[in-house]
Formats: sequence, structure tokens, C-alpha cells
Amino acid sequence: MQEKLVAVVVSFNRLEQLKKTVSELKDQGVDHILVVDNASTDGSIEWLETQTELTLALMEENRGGAGGFEFGMRMAMRDLSPDWLLLMDEDARPKPGAIAFFRAMQKTNLDLIGAAVTYPSGEICEMNRPVYNPFGSFSAFFGTMFKGRRGFHSPDEDYQSKGTLPVDGVSFVGLFIRAKAVAEDGYPDGRLFIYGDDTLYTLGLNKKGRSVGFAPEIGFEHDCGTIASAGVFMPLWKNYYRFRNLSFVYRLAAGPILFWPVLALMSVRWSMWSRSLPHDQRYVYRKIRRLAISDAVRKNTSRDHDEIVLLGNPK
Repeated sequence: MQEKLVAVVVSFNRLEQLKKTVSELKDQGVDHILVVDNASTDGSIEWLETQTELTLALMEENRGGAGGFEFGMRMAMRDLSPDWLLLMDEDARPKPGAIAFFRAMQKTNLDLIGAAVTYPSGEICEMNRPVYNPFGSFSAFFGTMFKGRRGFHSPDEDYQSKGTLPVDGVSFVGLFIRAKAVAEDGYPDGRLFIYGDDTLYTLGLNKKGRSVGFAPEIGFEHDCGTIASAGVFMPLWKNYYRFRNLSFVYRLAAGPILFWPVLALMSVRWSMWSRSLPHDQRYVYRKIRRLAISDAVRKNTSRDHDEIVLLGNPK
């Protein structure tokens, strides 16, 4: 008997991308599509309401990808009785044959499976590379020390491999997750808004004993782009979520003792990035960085999103 696969798509103001994704999911035969719309204003809701063969969940306000995925996963588990969930943003979609390959592959001993995510050009999407816990082994730790980010993310050559490779964490773009794991171990933290929520969740499940695999033969396209200047995300408010949530990831990965020197080191590195900014933006960036780190240390996820946006765009 074929296992039931439910796709959970989080959408916000990208109608044309959403149309492509819904069409591809229908063409590839997922069993059900659940779209969580984060209060879009570009006609997405009106278009979704005309669509058959999908379930629409409307958020009263934009709660970011994190809020959307938590809400959508809870709704899917409650109402749709899946065997597997498949997560993605509305600007990401399975490449031809991806769903068929997933259904046919051997996955008895896998709880989470991450796809190989590339841009439309075919270039590897950096933000969606699978990760290794840099503190999980001596080789990973020293690889990170000498290679930086390349030391704890899947290398290019892994994307040419056959079969499934063990990893510690994967992104929410092209994530297949067994419903049993969700039911037993819980949901992602919707309060994180954006950035790092997927790594924090999947790394946490891995630490609980769930098996996480990278399947290079399952292709996903991510038609996205984030403007960055020498490490700094633009608009500036995005850096708050990036730094706060990465700090949460470092706490989980490094443990309660190593976390503090790691955070101190990363704080210095993040501060240095401000040198690429115009003088009037440096103060704003540094203020955002300090607040993000302070909230991470205090485990504060309650700050209002409008406050963060205003902080990044002072009048």
C-alpha cells in the first residue's frame, strides 16, 4: 500500500511562484497539498480560493516561514492523516521525477530525508545545503576550524552521489519527514519567524535519535534570492532573526559549556561584517546584532516582528 504524502507549502506574496509550485505538486501526484498563506496581499489568497485539490490555511498575520510551517504541520497531522510530510516554501518545487523517486526509494530506516536543492541555473543553493554538527566529532570540529562554513555542510561532490548520505540537519526546502517522528518528537518552533528554524528542528530530532539522510537523487529547485553585502543581509532587520536563531543552533550543537566561547567568537565575526556598510547603517546593524545576541542568551522569542522591522528601518 502506498504511503500517504502530504505537501505543506508556506506562502507569502509570491503569487507567480506559488502557481508554479502548486502545478508541479499536482503534476507529480502528491496525495494532498496544504498551503499556509501568511496573510498575503498580492492576490495569492484569491487565487488559492479558486483551486481544487488543495487545502488552504489562512494566517491572520505574517508569522514567517517558522510560524507557517509549525501551523501547517499541526494542521496536516490533525486533519489529513499523513505517513510523510513534504515541506517547502512557495518559491521551491520538486524537479521532474522527484516524488516518484521518493516513493520508490528504500527508506525503512530513515525519519527525515533532505533533497538536493539548486537554483534554476543548476547551481547549488547554499542556504539549503545539508549540515553536520560541527561539534559532533573531532573531524567535523577541526574541519570547521580550518574550512569555516564548508567544514560542516555537505560538499559539492555529495550532490553527485547515489543513495542516501547520513547528515545531522537539513532545510525545510524539500524536506520529507515521517509523520511518526513528528507525532512522537514534536513540531518546529513557530516563534522563530525566519532563518535557522529548520536547522534547529532537524538537528534537534537527530539528537533525539531520529535518522536524517541527504538524498542527492531527489532534486528540488529554489527560485529565491536574498540580498547580502559581505555577509550582511538586506534589509537590515533580517539580521536580527539570523543572529538570534543561529545562536540557538550553536547552543544546541555545542552544548551548555562550549556555547559561550563559540558565541563570543561569532559575535566578533558578525561585528566585523559591519565594515562593509555605509556609515549610517553601521550603527543600526550593530544595534540589531546586540539585541539579537541578548535575546538569544535570554532565550527570548517573544519580541514583536513590527518592532524588529522598525529597528532595521529607523525614521
